[in-house]
Formats: sequence, structure tokens, C-alpha cells
Amino acid sequence: EQPVLALVKEPSRFGSEDVHTGQPCSCEGIVSRNAASFPVAEMAHQVFKYVRAGHVKTDEHWTRKWRRAPLIHEKPKKDVDANG
Repeated sequence: EQPVLALVKEPSRFGSEDVHTGQPCSCEGIVSRNAASFPVAEMAHQVFKYVRAGHVKTDEHWTRKWRRAPLIHEKPKKDVDANG
């Protein structure tokens, strides 16, 4: 349990940003699965998912305010320093 909790406190590998503030945020959680194929009926035994507490920021009116978060390739390129 402790290794998982330590991992989710690290910054996201994809440079995630809070969709409301635009500020960097920690990863939302971890999803892991066995590499071998398995039938759908076995999914609950083959896939692990942990989502950190507090990452969902919705209220009862979330469907009216919903905004799609951009994928990493859709985000504007950050300025690159002189060293490239």
C-alpha cells in the first residue's frame, strides 16, 4: 500500500494540470493490469485501480459546468530554453 501512496503523490508523468486553475497537479491515480490477455469476465481480478482522494472536484451541477481537459498533444507547446 505505501509504494502506491508514494507514487500518487509524485507529479504526473504527462504534466497534468488542474482543469480549473491551470496549475500543475499530482497524478489522479494508478491503473495497472496483467500483461497477458484475459476475458472480460476476469477484469476485476486482472486490473488494479487506485484513485487518490479529493481528485474529483464536482458538485451537484457538474454537468452544466463540465469542460473537457485537453490531451497532452493538444496543449500549447511550452517555451524551450536556448539549450533546446
